[in-house]
Amino acid sequence: MRYPLTAARVRRAFFALMGLMVVAAGFALPATPARAQDGLVRVAVSDPYWIGVYFNNVDLAGSPKLTRTEREINFGWGTGSPDSVINADFFSARWTRYLYLEEGLYRFTATTDDGMRIWIDEQQVLNEWREGSERTFVIDRPLTTGHHLVRIEFFEAAGSATARFGWERLSGAQPPPAFNAWRGEYFNN
Repeated sequence: MRYPLTAARVRRAFFALMGLMVVAAGFALPATPARAQDGLVRVAVSDPYWIGVYFNNVDLAGSPKLTRTEREINFGWGTGSPDSVINADFFSARWTRYLYLEEGLYRFTATTDDGMRIWIDEQQVLNEWREGSERTFVIDRPLTTGHHLVRIEFFEAAGSATARFGWERLSGAQPPPAFNAWRGEYFNN
């Protein structure tokens, strides 16, 4: 038996399809990071990206105007802004991430214009929360094998804005070879 196509049936089918699309989109979107009462974003140990929150003030105060994931902290905005919703001057940002590191001595390098603060495992290792031209800081820290929570706070007063952060392992036990590493043998014939 065929059902006649009526406006009511078309409307019901349209809304059912729209509902399915909304549900599917909900599964495709990344989860919003959890925000604690202290305003800090809680990140998952397994998250491979920085969670960045941006504010239109230099005090990291109030609700962030922008939250996004970042592959790295390597920004040279010049006299611009991180995003159209963020002021070009007088803004701040906080990036949070767990880093899985093998035991060893690590060198953390931070470049900032204007202010920056850094915590590793909730211990402050850099406090340069002041206006100034671009400058670079180096922090050496011995760390054990495991996940280490890193939090970086930054503010831009006026003029040029730069925020960069990186790390390298200086010493420690050599990591095991990669799973897919090849062993080569060479012969003179």
